[in-house]
Amino acid sequence: MTALARIVRAHTPDLDADFLAHYGLDLGHLGTPRLRYARFAGLLVRLPPTSRSLRAISGRVDDWNADTHLAAAQLDTARQTNYLLGALLTAHGAKKNPIAKPDPVPRPGAEAKGRKKRGFRSLFSTYGTHVRSIG
Repeated sequence: MTALARIVRAHTPDLDADFLAHYGLDLGHLGTPRLRYARFAGLLVRLPPTSRSLRAISGRVDDWNADTHLAAAQLDTARQTNYLLGALLTAHGAKKNPIAKPDPVPRPGAEAKGRKKRGFRSLFSTYGTHVRSIG
């Protein structure tokens, strides 16, 4: 019960907004027969993951929902496809790929890191095998 009280004290504005929006319940009735603590706790854990309260309690700063992540993945795929089409032009006589190698769409919470090494050379160098030539 004390943990629940600490959560309520620390996140009252977010909880109040979420309970009004999702359940039509006023947090001012907490502890009364209209909104007992057991019911409050049950409803709290059933709030959607994108709710203000759960994001604040968990400390997540990710405002993206599943649709936003899906849209970013689709954009990454489209950019990669364009790059591969440019490589096809290169294979058929173009001097260089007209499309720059794409970087992924930055995701919230993901730190900007350098491009990961890929391919056989990276695999062999990771495991300590020297590669002179890969056919």
